[in-house]
Amino acid sequence: MEEKQWYDDENLVTSLLIGLLILIIIMSQAFAIRHQLGLTFIVRSLLNNNSIYLLFLVYFIFIKLSIGKKNFNLCNICLLLVQILCVVASFLNLFQSLQISIIIRFILNILLLFYMGFSLLINTPLEKHLKGITNISSHITNQNCFYGMFALAILLLVGEFINSLEFDHIVLSLLESIFIIGVSRYLYLWRSYQENILLKTKEDTKPKRKKKKDSE
Repeated sequence: MEEKQWYDDENLVTSLLIGLLILIIIMSQAFAIRHQLGLTFIVRSLLNNNSIYLLFLVYFIFIKLSIGKKNFNLCNICLLLVQILCVVASFLNLFQSLQISIIIRFILNILLLFYMGFSLLINTPLEKHLKGITNISSHITNQNCFYGMFALAILLLVGEFINSLEFDHIVLSLLESIFIIGVSRYLYLWRSYQENILLKTKEDTKPKRKKKKDSE
């Protein structure tokens, strides 16, 4: 049996995402409080700038625990709600500025929301009620979704570099793009896993042809 690569190991990818999220939050806080060390400012900065990352961190930690595994579908619904907040926030940012990075981030958040629904709702009771996702998913592949998100993450990074070349901005933009690619990989692996289950179920339930007895 061929050895699984690290990027195909869902548990390893989840662990790396947890570490990456912690790094993003720490680096963001370090940059934000470089000149202001008040406790009130630190807490306010943490909640304002990193609230979405904190929620993603809670999700990935939670699904590694037994209670999270038992309520996995509920955790996924919560993650979808978090991503909806990201879409709303990025949409409101469009009214403040039409920078290329902001436009790319808005498009990326919409597509990431779709990819979450495409991957996390497969083979669940809720999927039957979302006919739009089911119909669209019949025309696209999991691999295309992943590489599309990968390309957008790189495009977002380029857009952020165009806007600013400050060290703080470059580091956080690079970590954000890696995070987007990591989340997309996690979604890709989960979708692939569920597709394999569905394929195996179909093969098991497929009626086997009886061999014809040789005529005497």
